[in-house]
Amino acid sequence: MNDRSRPAKAAPEVIAATSSSLRQHADIPAQLRRRRAASYRCPALIDGRRDPIDNPRAVRAVVVRIVGAGTTEVDGPGVVAAIRSLGIRSMRARDGGGWLIQGRHTDDLIALLEVRGYRIESIL
Repeated sequence: MNDRSRPAKAAPEVIAATSSSLRQHADIPAQLRRRRAASYRCPALIDGRRDPIDNPRAVRAVVVRIVGAGTTEVDGPGVVAAIRSLGIRSMRARDGGGWLIQGRHTDDLIALLEVRGYRIESIL
């Protein structure tokens, strides 16, 4: 048998690996697939979404506790990145729950976390 007598094999469907929500199915119009694929190549929006038509993300909570006279414990998502971006000296809490920072930096850290879209829960 030569190669011309064999039927051509169908190429497998390629699914974009950029996002689990970005799929190539017949029920999603091609224009929307291309638009969403392009949006995932762009930098993220302020609230973390890649595409403005995606549902907004849930508000994430950061817990702030006053530990001592000049120490504050901060725990939650995004805390490490905020501490590093502000250049605040910190250390891990003894129980491994959160990060300990000096009390004078607490306001700056809370303000940055609020700008980034986190909800602040303070425990006294």
